[in-house]
Amino acid sequence: GSRRQTMTTNLVAQLVFTLTLLPALAPDGIVTNVGSSSHLRAAAMLRPHLLQDETPDRSLGAYAESKLGLMHCSRLLTAAGISCVDCHHGLVWTSMLSSRFPTAVASFLERTPIIRRRFFRDPDLAAETIITAGLDASPPVTRQLYVVDSTFICKGLRLAPESSQPNAIAHTWHNLLRPSID
Repeated sequence: GSRRQTMTTNLVAQLVFTLTLLPALAPDGIVTNVGSSSHLRAAAMLRPHLLQDETPDRSLGAYAESKLGLMHCSRLLTAAGISCVDCHHGLVWTSMLSSRFPTAVASFLERTPIIRRRFFRDPDLAAETIITAGLDASPPVTRQLYVVDSTFICKGLRLAPESSQPNAIAHTWHNLLRPSID
């Protein structure tokens, strides 16, 4: 899809959905955001023009920025006293991912699950990781929590420093999110 579609689906819609459900969140409830290690490739300051950019997201740059932006949302929610966990479920074999490979390679991986599973997760295992992340976190979550392959990491090596920089988080809120939900 386009960069606009990517940013709208993976960032803006997620925030609107979360904000809509917040009144129903139990006091000990936890918001679990589905992240991606692609956030490591994102620029520190997200580019607001991506919300209007109809160019196809071939490099997955908008995808990376949307996932970093979602981590910024988690930091904002945590700062507001809402328990939040970012979860990266591993690289999942989906139609979007398989389309990034040459047809012969994708076909081979489809026919050989034993090989495919050495590099990629199946969607059911990814879903299990996300659910586990939300259930295993102990509220209140007052620090940045990131789950990779069912392991909790706090400000570890797999996090982009930009995911917790106050100026980057403020930029995301003021220049992308707030204008999109107002």
